Amino acid sequence: MLCDIDKGKRKIEIDNPFERILATECLNWFNTSKMVVFLHMNSISMEYKTPIFATLKKNDMHLRTYGKKIVNMAIKGTRYEAVNCLFTSHQNIIFGQPDKADKLLKVLKKAPQMVVMGGIVYDRLMSRNELLQFSQLPNLDVARSQLCAVLDSAGSCLVGQLNQSQQTLVSNLEKHIEIMSLAQSTESKE
Repeated sequence: MLCDIDKGKRKIEIDNPFERILATECLNWFNTSKMVVFLHMNSISMEYKTPIFATLKKNDMHLRTYGKKIVNMAIKGTRYEAVNCLFTSHQNIIFGQPDKADKLLKVLKKAPQMVVMGGIVYDRLMSRNELLQFSQLPNLDVARSQLCAVLDSAGSCLVGQLNQSQQTLVSNLEKHIEIMSLAQSTESKE
């Protein structure tokens, strides 16, 4: 008797080609984006959503909404499988580039209905606080130029110190030669 009841309650999963297409698209977004931010979306009207979406789009960030089943199909067996626990139902995900992390957080600060749960930046899973710290870091090109300036100043300082001893020696020798030549000229006059 119990076996018959169990058979009736089982859900039969139907292979849905549209879901597979969406899962492939989702995986493609995960693979091509260097920054993926997971959001919890509270109740928000379209009046407030539209300017936020426009600002994100203008900054080359894409907000996508995927269901749990589609995300599960997409990231199953990939390096992103660890984020599957964040999905309980439909989930909002922002895909973009890490150099725009500060702009993203400024936009989301204007929308308290959109709560950052975490994200993946350069294949590293980060919490909300780590994303905030990451957004405050200077641009990679700026950091490289600062490093080059520090290394260059150390090298030029070393060269200056090495040349200073030689220049001091040369000036002392020139003074010695002057003194000797003056001494010889005074001796020859006498």
